[in-house]
Amino acid sequence: MYFYQMRNLYLFLFGLFAYSTVHAQVKIGGQSGLVDSSAVLELESSNRGFLPPRLSQAQISSIASPATGLIVFNTGTNCLQTYIPPGGWQNIFCGCNPPAAPIAKNAIPLSGALSWRWDSIPGALGYKWNSSNTYSTAIDLGDSLHYTQTGLNCDSSYSSYVWAYNACGASSPTLLSDTLWCPIAATGGQVFDYVGNGSNGNAGVTYRVHRFTQTGNTNFTVNGLGSSNQVDYLIVAGGGGGGFDFAGGGGAGGFLTGSLNISLQTYTIAVGAGGAPASPSMFQAQSGQNSSAFGQTAIGGGAARSGSNAGCNSLALTGGSGGGGGAWMSCAFPGAAGTPGQGNAGGNGAGLNPNSGSRGGGGGGAGGTGVVGNLGGHGGPGLSSAITGTTFWFAGGGGGGTMNSSIPGSGGQGGGGNGASGTNNSGVAGQANTGGGGGGSSGGGQGGTGGAGGSGIVVVRYPITSP
Repeated sequence: MYFYQMRNLYLFLFGLFAYSTVHAQVKIGGQSGLVDSSAVLELESSNRGFLPPRLSQAQISSIASPATGLIVFNTGTNCLQTYIPPGGWQNIFCGCNPPAAPIAKNAIPLSGALSWRWDSIPGALGYKWNSSNTYSTAIDLGDSLHYTQTGLNCDSSYSSYVWAYNACGASSPTLLSDTLWCPIAATGGQVFDYVGNGSNGNAGVTYRVHRFTQTGNTNFTVNGLGSSNQVDYLIVAGGGGGGFDFAGGGGAGGFLTGSLNISLQTYTIAVGAGGAPASPSMFQAQSGQNSSAFGQTAIGGGAARSGSNAGCNSLALTGGSGGGGGAWMSCAFPGAAGTPGQGNAGGNGAGLNPNSGSRGGGGGGAGGTGVVGNLGGHGGPGLSSAITGTTFWFAGGGGGGTMNSSIPGSGGQGGGGNGASGTNNSGVAGQANTGGGGGGSSGGGQGGTGGAGGSGIVVVRYPITSP
């Protein structure tokens, strides 16, 4: 009996093999002799279906070198899947839906790196990232919404891909692309950062500021040029000292601002001190010292002219802005000229007036000339700058002194010191690190002095995020 059963089985298999060899087609079920001409294998049934291999995710991942078009059913995700390079296993249909593709955000440039970013997607359990469009080798980031790719070169373009996934599968890839923009790398001075808002730089751009406030020479060292070698600068020289006795105000330090290209080197930054004021022991006030950076030099503010003097040999001096003229009795002395492009002339002094006595002229400012000594001439206005992220005024002229007991000359906006009024009173010093001129003293005796000029400042700024 066993012999006959085995013989029949062999005959059936032989016949099936012979039939498939002849026809190159196989049909299982139904009318086996009728096979669709386009099919190599046809399954026919009125009450059964085709059941592909059912595997867990781990089993699917363990398949070595899956063939293109291989079909399995993923028991972990309830998805019918097929293998299609280079993306790997793709869902044909799932009992649930994979998440939508992530939405790319602007990458953040870092030193030799890009921080790729994207928005979160509803229904996503996590995200995968890869430098190529290959999901099977992508890095699983969990629920992180960024990935930092390192070892990159400045001014080079890069692209990468990110997928969102959940239990039902992965989204289509989102292309991330950007060019690595690198900032300048430098040291020196007081360093801080701020974000521009449109009035103090490009909105949303982060700027790095190097502020130099100590008088004398210091270094600014450029270690890396990044994608741009351009910096913005503000250079303000020291203000001139105020005069003594019916004296003019000191001229403001020269004011320079602009942009220029730098190189890999150490630059000397010079911050000028304010000029010494005139006094009974030093009748001639001193001009402010120059400030300089990157080959640009701001000229120190001119000293004011004192008033009464044996021989009347005190002079208002030229500078970034000129010092104000003094006065003695009925004589009035002129203010001095400023440097074109950096400041303006000081105001003239005014001679004896029965109601106000002699009056000194205001020192020149970066934004305007000093006022003629009328009850004490006012210092010329300075100029504003938002290079540090906050708007400040610099380089105001010093106010002139007067005999009048109530109305001295006021210092110009930007650190200029007020002049003195009455008898034996001292002028006010210019504000430090503004380049403001010193105020002139009042007359009538030997008790007061002029105000010292304010010291200068140098500021360097550049973006550290892509402008």
